[in-house]
Amino acid sequence: MRMKELTLEEIIEDLHAIEERLQLFEKKYRCLSDSFYKFYLAGKVEDSLELIEWIGLIKMKMEREAEYESFLLSSAVSLPFSAKSD
Repeated sequence: MRMKELTLEEIIEDLHAIEERLQLFEKKYRCLSDSFYKFYLAGKVEDSLELIEWIGLIKMKMEREAEYESFLLSSAVSLPFSAKSD
């Protein structure tokens, strides 16, 4: 359970950091994270600490993406590219 809500900037920073780490796994195993996650869900991934870390990063990315979407949909957010209402 998180102690404080993340700001939009923190969520975006987290997503960028997670993506960098995911790319290391993708390069090493020559497999995109989306495909790897499908193999995991199908039970085709061995249990190793490194692969469990990869799965954890994928799940963390999904959580942050959900937080990001929720943040954008909230009425409290004013984005610099939003259309102005009269």
